[in-house]
Amino acid sequence: MQESLYKAFNEALKQPPVDLGALCAKINVELVKIPMDPLVSGMLEPKTNGEYKITVNSNISSSRQRFTIAHELGHLALHRDLIGKGLDDRAMRSSTPGCYDNTLITRTHETEANQFAAALLMPKDAVLKEALRLDKNILALANHFEVSESAMTIRLSTLLE
Repeated sequence: MQESLYKAFNEALKQPPVDLGALCAKINVELVKIPMDPLVSGMLEPKTNGEYKITVNSNISSSRQRFTIAHELGHLALHRDLIGKGLDDRAMRSSTPGCYDNTLITRTHETEANQFAAALLMPKDAVLKEALRLDKNILALANHFEVSESAMTIRLSTLLE
């Protein structure tokens, strides 16, 4: 499974913006968008058939939804052994327990999932190429990659260090 997962991710990177719906379908991850608690952007949970489901909060911006989906895919790729009954992001941001209280997931794991999401949505070579073409215009770059301006600002500054 891991090999097919990375193959699918590499294919998705070839033509930004990444089609996350198609990517999820290709790796048999069910993708559901529904209104959720405002404290939750999304969650990842195993299904009974050995596949996974990502649920994303439909009340958040489309760029935030995309980052959330990519973040959950990061957990799937990097932390599959820690998923347990499921993960959401509420526990990391507040004292309110999340839908799934998995104490194995740490802030380091969350950072790794964020870095994975950034690399998936904003591939290094494509961002650098477009940054030259668009004269590092953050808004134009964010629109091109269908991410938020803040995500693009962070990614570009990281790549140009």
